Amino acid sequence: MAYFKVVLKGGHMGAGKSYDLVRYYSAQDMVSAFLNALSLSRVKKNPNGTSIYSIEQIPVDEFHRGKKEESRDPYLNYRPRQMRKACTYRR
Repeated sequence: MAYFKVVLKGGHMGAGKSYDLVRYYSAQDMVSAFLNALSLSRVKKNPNGTSIYSIEQIPVDEFHRGKKEESRDPYLNYRPRQMRKACTYRR
């Protein structure tokens, strides 16, 4: 298993507006991480994968730090009241 840091173009801000979103993935290879990132919600759905700025392989300790940061990001963890569950990342 390999670990990746993916920088994406985040969406849901209106036409032509976006922000940089950093996500962390564990996948078999870089292509799998790329395809997983494209299928996420909150990512601009541009043709040909142009919503992904970069993918880099990272060590496991950086992956765990990144996942903890993701768990504290309110934008990534927002769920409507009806769908809220206790989901936190623990190592």
